[in-house]
Order: sequence, then structure tokens, then C-alpha cells
Amino acid sequence: MILLKNLLPLITILFLIPIILAQPKIELKHIGYGKTPQEIHVQLSNTGNTTLTNIEIYVDNEKIETIKTSLSPKKIIEYILYLTPGKHFVEANTTEGAYDSFEINVSAFTTTTVLTENEETKSFLEQKKTEIIIGMFIIFFGIVIWVLTRRPRLSLD
Repeated sequence: MILLKNLLPLITILFLIPIILAQPKIELKHIGYGKTPQEIHVQLSNTGNTTLTNIEIYVDNEKIETIKTSLSPKKIIEYILYLTPGKHFVEANTTEGAYDSFEINVSAFTTTTVLTENEETKSFLEQKKTEIIIGMFIIFFGIVIWVLTRRPRLSLD
């Protein structure tokens, strides 16, 4: 009887380990921006051992969309959110009970680069610098070989 009382906590822990490990888990993270800072790229990863279905996306406690999918363990999907400038709270949860969230501050400013003709030419020359140098060496060595072969030869008569 004493042996059974000592083994009971161990048996209970061993019984609960598979249940704890089988908990559905999802990871939601911001992975980048699109063409503007308002286009947010997020990644949804199934980090648990159970298949996840019907992933619901919330922004600032408002349901944006339900992604009707079957996300197997260790699989990833990417999703694009279009958010207004400001601070936002993004959440994902599933019917299986998996949940994750993050906070993001979306900028209102976009940066564009306008190149002048001089900068466009410089950029072209910088991009083709290697090809131009190789071409110059080929032309230089071609001229040297041509000059050396055109030199009159001394006769040894």
C-alpha cells in the first residue's frame, strides 16, 4: 500500500505528459512589410503536435478573417494584413484552443527614391563595373599582342 502511494504521483505525471505535449500551439509573428509600411506580412506556424483548423485573425479585438485550412504540425502559412497607421494588437486563435498575439506600430510614412539621370548613369556603371573592367583588359591585351606580332623581325643572315 505504501509503495502504491509513492508511485501514484509518478503514474499521474506520466499519464499527463502526453496530454500536455498534445496541446495545440500556434506561433504568430511579424516577418516583414510589403510595398508600403501598411502592408504587414505575418507568419502562422503550427508548433504543436495536433492539426489546427479554422484560424481566426483579429486586429484590435475585431475579427478580420477566418482562414479555413488544415495546418499540420510543423507547417507554416503566410498571411498579409493591411493596417492603418498607428499601434495595433494582432491575434490568432483556433477552434482547438491555440492562441498567440503580437503588437505592432504601423508607420504612416513611405519612403521613395527618385533617381536623377546622373544617379541612374552612376548606378548603371556601378552595376556593370566588373564587365567593363574585363572588357578593357581584353582590349588592352589584344592591342599588346597585335603590336608584338606586327614588329618587324630581325633577319640573322
